[in-house]
Parts: sequence; structure tokens; C-alpha cells
Amino acid sequence: QVSTWRSMPLGALQVECRARASQVVSASAGHGGLAASGPLSRAELVEALSVATWGGLTKAERLREACEDRGIPIARLEGLEQAAQVLEQVQKLEAKSTSELKNEYRKRGFAPSHNPPKRDLIQSLTDALLWDAMPLSFLRDVCREKQIPTRGDQRRPELLQLLAASSWEKRGIPVRKLDQVVAQGLLDQADRLEAKSVVDLRAEVRRRELPFAGLGDKRDLVKCLMAVRVWQQLPLESLRDEFETIHGAPVSAHPSFANSPAAAGLGLGSGDVERARIINLLVDAMLLELWQQKGVDKRITSHAAAEEVFKAIGQLEEMSPLVIRDEYAKRGLPAEWDMTKADIVSRLTKVLIWER
Repeated sequence: QVSTWRSMPLGALQVECRARASQVVSASAGHGGLAASGPLSRAELVEALSVATWGGLTKAERLREACEDRGIPIARLEGLEQAAQVLEQVQKLEAKSTSELKNEYRKRGFAPSHNPPKRDLIQSLTDALLWDAMPLSFLRDVCREKQIPTRGDQRRPELLQLLAASSWEKRGIPVRKLDQVVAQGLLDQADRLEAKSVVDLRAEVRRRELPFAGLGDKRDLVKCLMAVRVWQQLPLESLRDEFETIHGAPVSAHPSFANSPAAAGLGLGSGDVERARIINLLVDAMLLELWQQKGVDKRITSHAAAEEVFKAIGQLEEMSPLVIRDEYAKRGLPAEWDMTKADIVSRLTKVLIWER
């Protein structure tokens, strides 16, 4: 039968298709397939007749289904041909190992999360391929969806750089302010920190004489250690900008600098000395921010009392759900069946503050 259709004159084949496969053509056209962009070719007519006679899906419908399965939004691409190209690239990625995918993602200028599963890496690389392919207007939409500030005059290369930079910022690395080799080294350090236990991270904090040993949340410990490592690598001018962003005033206006001979026009001192002083002030600011996040507020005026509460909260965060429920019950506090560990930590934090 297929041989007959292939040998028919084009006009007769079109008549045959209208008579026997009009529903297939209409359905496919509605999904951007057959007849979506003009008259059908001979091959498309034969395909429509085959589907109408024996069932199944057209090539365009199979493509759309495969794209949907892989999170490829055809509506944001310039037609099925481009979608097919992206799909082919994604299928090649699926054949690679996790380590190969991770290296591929880094080569494209992105920072992967720590120890990501293969499916997440494939999706991240799929997104990167889509951003390379989609029209500029859709790329701007992606930036807006990710809450990345953009300007109307920014073109594709700049928008792609912003999207890549956002993946680094999620790991606490301001890649646009750093040398690329330095940034890659910091990413490796972040992975090593993520692989450590809370006990090992606390030991690292104490070894570096940082005031974060009371933290019990691994994410907080990694965040603090990474922040210090980034500050140590930032260009001095960028470090000054970081200080001004946090404190709302330039370094020179801070009392520890303003009261020094440097304020009289002698400069802020040697770069290493100034860097160390700025980092110490940034560490203090981060510690204050962590206290506030944990509920240690201005009602506790003693630094020693605040640190004591901070350490106690860290111990609560380290407890298993069963142990912390026992601790909660010992205090005679009202229990609710749907309370999570976070809820219990929050309530016990309030009690710790009241006690002081």
C-alpha cells in the first residue's frame, strides 16, 4: 500500500489524503506538525495516510512527545527543526556518565551543585542548550523568571553570562568579580566543604579561629567558611564594595579606620593589613546576621549571652527529631502532632531567649 501511495501523482495523493487522513493532518497541525507551515510534501502525505490506516503517531508528534518528556519547551524555540536539534544533543548527554556531565556543565561556564544526581545535571545542561537556541525575547523571559536583573540593551552573550553567574552565586561564589581560575578553585573548595561532617566543619572553624563553632546547621557552617574564603580571594576594591554593601558606608568611615592615622590621608594601610581588618568586620557582621536569623535579637544586650544562646541553638539543630522532641517534652511545653523539627527549634529558641 505504501508503495502505491509513493508512486501516485502528487495531485491524486493529495486527494487520497484529504479523503482518508484529514483528521490526522488537522491534529498534527494543531501541535505544530503536519501542514503547520504550508502544503504537505509527498513524504508527509504518505506518513499521514500510514497513521490514518494503521495508527500510531506522526514524526512531528513523536518529536513533541520526546521533547515534553525531557522538559524541552518547543513553544520557546523556532519550530520543530530546532527542537529536533536540541533533542538530539540532549539524547547524547543521556549517554554520558555523571562525571562527564559535571565536567561538561563546568566547561560551559556554570557551577553545578554539590554531588548532583545525573538527572539534575541532564536537566541543567538541557536548560543551557535551550538558552543558546531560543530567541532573545524568550531568553529575557527566562532571566525575569529567575529574578535576574537585566537591561533592555543587553544582548544574548551578556544574558547567558548572567544566567551562568547565577549558578555560581548559588554556591556563594561571585564569579564576575574573580579570576576564572580562582573561581574554579573556590568551587572545588566548596565541594570539599560540602562533603565534610558538621564535626569536621566545626574543627575547620576552630582551626581558622572563626566565631562560628556554635553553629549546628551544616549549611550555615559551609556558607560561613565559603564566605571567608571568597573574601580572601576578592580584589581589594571588590572587598571594599562588599563592606559598603553590608554596612551602608565605605570602609574609611568605620570607626576602626576613621580613628587611625590612615584617615588623615596616609591611606588605609598595606593591602594585607586592610584586607584582614575588613574580613574581621565582615565576619562580625555575618555573625550578627546569623544571630538574628536564629532569633537572638536586640533584647539580649550581652555579647556573651548571645553567644551562649547561639551555641545552644546549634546543639538543638544537631539533635535528631526524636531527641529534640524529648527535650521539648522535658520543658513541659505544649505539643502538637504535626510539629516539625524546625518548629520545635523555633519554639525552644524563644524559650532560651526568655530565660536570659
